[in-house]
Amino acid sequence: MPSMRLDSIVAQSIGLSRTKTSEVISQGRVFVNAQNCLNNSKNLKVGDFFTIRGKGRFLIKEQKGNTRKNKIVLIMEKKK
Repeated sequence: MPSMRLDSIVAQSIGLSRTKTSEVISQGRVFVNAQNCLNNSKNLKVGDFFTIRGKGRFLIKEQKGNTRKNKIVLIMEKKK
């Protein structure tokens, strides 16, 4: 993923396009650190939890670095 934006991270974690992810966010189905977030461009950081209603709860554990194409590599954990 090229950035730490909410829509980018959510899209990668549940396998949706960023357009469909924007719809999910605008419907109020995404929570960041237990607070509803309607802002697609919110930047997340290591240690943040985000919940996608109906899909699960995820923790951003670690930022491993960048790929050759300068995309960010994240280690995430799905919580129960």
